[in-house]
Amino acid sequence: MKQGLLLWSPCPHPPLSQPSFPFLSLSIPRTKHALSQISATLDSTTTTQEQDLLTARERRQLRNEKRESKSGYNWREELEERFIKKPKKKPTTSVAEELNLDKLALLGPQWWIVRVSRIRGDETADVLARLLARNFPQMDFKVYAPSVKERRKLKNGTYSVKPKPIFPGCVFLWCVLNKEIHDFARECDGVGGFVGAKVGNTKRQINKPRPVSDNDMEAVFQQAKEEQEKS
Repeated sequence: MKQGLLLWSPCPHPPLSQPSFPFLSLSIPRTKHALSQISATLDSTTTTQEQDLLTARERRQLRNEKRESKSGYNWREELEERFIKKPKKKPTTSVAEELNLDKLALLGPQWWIVRVSRIRGDETADVLARLLARNFPQMDFKVYAPSVKERRKLKNGTYSVKPKPIFPGCVFLWCVLNKEIHDFARECDGVGGFVGAKVGNTKRQINKPRPVSDNDMEAVFQQAKEEQEKS
């Protein structure tokens, strides 16, 4: 008892050496956690063994059953909607088909834009119309180059009236376009080609004409009419 009191007394004396009693160290395992860990490992091993025993088809059925068990979820409907909304791939065309200008005739009669000089656009339109009528008498075509009359005062005091193009540098051609007519129109004096886009590959590229839509042509006619009424 005296030794126990000396050990716990807050006196400034140096502490005495602890008595050499034989101590017993007992490690008591925590039964609850140990049991839970053992049971968890057993469950995991059993589930993995069961999954290994199942075939691929049975595992797939289990996954589907788990998905269907969720409220308001149907994986089949989701897949059907995904495949229905998926856009179909456009059929690819070869380079030879893109370079073939005779395929443009399949579109039927369309409006095309011909590039001409901004200064002599009216003269080029007249020359193009006369040459097409002379060399293709059986072809139906129209050449449209709207303009307004502009009055200018000269140095000598007189006035000159000249046509001013509403769409400078452009002449509209309505016809069934193919390679023969395309090449013939390009060879006319003052023509710089057709408005289009480049097609082909690195070895060969051409400027393939693009037709003008009906809505765009209606807007062109309306603008030309308004400009002519103003003048």
